[in-house]
Amino acid sequence: MKTRDQATDRHGLPLIPGLMVRVFDAARQLEARIVRVLGDYDAVTVLVEDRTGRAERMYPADGIEVLVPARVPARNRQGVA
Repeated sequence: MKTRDQATDRHGLPLIPGLMVRVFDAARQLEARIVRVLGDYDAVTVLVEDRTGRAERMYPADGIEVLVPARVPARNRQGVA
């Protein structure tokens, strides 16, 4: 059975759905919430809000930075007492 490494941001913090992150895009820097972590592709999808509404966009994990690492959604906590 193949084991997968957990996806991490550019500083080594784990990427978990629900976390707020900063996305370093070529065109702009934006803050968004992670929707899905695609470990096989080393990418995440984030919910981006702009003038036209909301959109889910995919970005490489190395272009993501976790903004609030201590605030992990309760349903995604692993091994936390």
